[in-house]
Amino acid sequence: MRHPAVTARSVTHGVTSIGERVRALRTAAGLTQTELAGERFSKEYVSQIERGKTRPTDDTVSWLAARLGVDEQFLAHGVSADVRARVEAQVARAEALSESHRDREAVEAFREARDELASLGSPDLELRALAGQGWSLQEIGSAREAIEVLQAARELSESPGFSDVDRADVLFRLGCCRYRISSIPTAIALFDEALELAERTGLPCDLLRARILAWRSRAAS
Repeated sequence: MRHPAVTARSVTHGVTSIGERVRALRTAAGLTQTELAGERFSKEYVSQIERGKTRPTDDTVSWLAARLGVDEQFLAHGVSADVRARVEAQVARAEALSESHRDREAVEAFREARDELASLGSPDLELRALAGQGWSLQEIGSAREAIEVLQAARELSESPGFSDVDRADVLFRLGCCRYRISSIPTAIALFDEALELAERTGLPCDLLRARILAWRSRAAS
């Protein structure tokens, strides 16, 4: 078992996916994959989780967290439940400002949230903050700065644990920014790539698909 002074956060520093957290925590606890699996799962299933080949259900995450002696929210998202709730509220507030077209305030709110997220290692909240900040930046006329932010979001969205809908949303936002700076062929290519991702996923994204089609039509006209 790991030394008491070794915290879950120190063990998982720099880790971004749930599979990597399971591996880091298991190793720190001195457990083999077979020992972690116990009688409930197979060694192969634990291996698939750790390698990002499969995403565990909520029940499995809860069970693994108990086995590893960590908070369920920490195992799933990289932050404890109370810290995640506070930072998620910051991101949600920024998103609300953006939806209300108070984009200058939203940009600052997203920036503050990202400062908090820098030390937390919560990629899903980081992606929301990057995507939201990028959108608000282009809404206030800072499309080139928005592109820089959204490029970071694009790189993050390629990590395991994100869906094709997440990737399509980022590409759509990038396409809008390219349209804003009159880079029309690049914008159309980004819209096409976003639409392909949205259409091949089995997840619901009708609103996103409609927005992509509307902006693509605008760019092509």
